[in-house]
Amino acid sequence: SELVFAQFEELPRKRQPFSSGVLLPLGGALGLAQSHVRAIAADNNSTHFVAAAVIDAPTPVLTPDQLNAFIGPVSRIEWQDAASVSFGCFDGRYPNANAYAHGGDFGEFLLALTVYEHIIQKELSQIDTSSLFASWLAVQSRIFTICTDALVTKQLADALGVRSLDLKQPPLELQAALMMRLVSPEYVGCEHTRRILTQPESFSVRRALVDNLIRSFYSVLWNEFHPLRRRLDVQELSGAHAERAVLTVRSSHWCVGEQRLVPIVPSRARTGSAYILTTDAIEQRRFDLSLFFSTQVSPPVERLELIKRMRALGDGQAALIEKAVAGFQRSYSLMLR
Repeated sequence: SELVFAQFEELPRKRQPFSSGVLLPLGGALGLAQSHVRAIAADNNSTHFVAAAVIDAPTPVLTPDQLNAFIGPVSRIEWQDAASVSFGCFDGRYPNANAYAHGGDFGEFLLALTVYEHIIQKELSQIDTSSLFASWLAVQSRIFTICTDALVTKQLADALGVRSLDLKQPPLELQAALMMRLVSPEYVGCEHTRRILTQPESFSVRRALVDNLIRSFYSVLWNEFHPLRRRLDVQELSGAHAERAVLTVRSSHWCVGEQRLVPIVPSRARTGSAYILTTDAIEQRRFDLSLFFSTQVSPPVERLELIKRMRALGDGQAALIEKAVAGFQRSYSLMLR
């Protein structure tokens, strides 16, 4: 296997081909101009680095050598079937190997629901959202996750007047009050979802739709008799943020296209922490969602239109959240082939 990193300037971003033939996904913000990458190649044992100039960052950042140590030997990278992978969030506090997307599984399904609303030109009700969510869970074998923060859970417990709180199975007498608070931005532990709740127009998402999906998720999770509740999970992340880079992970067509495997890596290691996006897994998930909304729902929509719109809106949302959260962190593209 060959491991290729590309570090690029944090300038206006757009997809830009690199002279070696590697396509660098430079963020994808809508309406932003093209980035020009100045590259210098350097070999490091079995690893090939491609580095470019980058603007100064206000906090210590991972250098290419440090990022190589962070990822570790290529032979030790784990691979998972794309059909079974669940997403962690865009967060550098995952100690175990994961695939990552903005907002995790919740964020990708919310993106699909938003685009579906745009296409059919109808606002989905709570009943509509819950029905679509249950139908999606029923045709999937993977675990559907939502992420939160341990400090936010503590704030929720304080607001409810209890010493501790298990969001996976709260006491029945707390569930009504808890459900009311879980749609308030101050009690949402996922940075992506919280920013959508506070700035829905900027993210082109209807605020009520986010509320609907949050309620749909916890309504299934807290119903001990629901047959699909075992397919849901809450990832509670703890500790301070110490991310020192943004890393986009991709692999060759042979890996994802023919073998249907995607790489999974920890976002936190002894040598550092990074924000990570697993683009192959994201593309596969959007393909699966496009099939679902074109064949399993009523009214169905045209698959290619839905996936095209998901990519466009997803790229725009990613640019907003990465600018807000990652700031001036160095960005790298990791190609596994």
